[in-house]
Amino acid sequence: MNYDLFRKSGDACIVNLGHPTKAARVFERLYGIPIVRPDEIGKYGIVMFSLVSFRDFESVARIAHLKTEGQEWIAGGNAATNSVGINWIMDYVWIGDAFMAMREILSGLRDHPSMLKCSDIHPVSYHNEPIFQDPISKSEILLSKGCVRRCLFCVHGFREDYMEHSSQKE
Repeated sequence: MNYDLFRKSGDACIVNLGHPTKAARVFERLYGIPIVRPDEIGKYGIVMFSLVSFRDFESVARIAHLKTEGQEWIAGGNAATNSVGINWIMDYVWIGDAFMAMREILSGLRDHPSMLKCSDIHPVSYHNEPIFQDPISKSEILLSKGCVRRCLFCVHGFREDYMEHSSQKE
């Protein structure tokens, strides 16, 4: 399915910060969102980031000068749940799972309890979805999400419970 069928406006891309995440590859396959190099983002209206660690915050800062007038930058991923290091450059930060919510995000959904508008910081809630059932690729599937340890120092501020399958109580 191609995101052109339900997007609100502008073209969308996902920035490759050196390591395309599994989520980025799923969004590319399901919604036709290209994964592009930072030097290619100028032609897109919506630029998305799948951030997995604080090291990605530095990568975002290094390409901040590439943001153009009217371009919308949206971050998500594990590291984005504690977004204080990227709020200065992002327009929005999605907090939580987005495999199924991506269609709505591409359609223009911005007023959602899990969408942080960086110019107007407000409380948000973690968007929890069941484990994504579709294969990520011909050789990869998602078996679990979350972490069993729940360390207090973790970058994942919401520290959700580890789940083996979607029927497990949340």
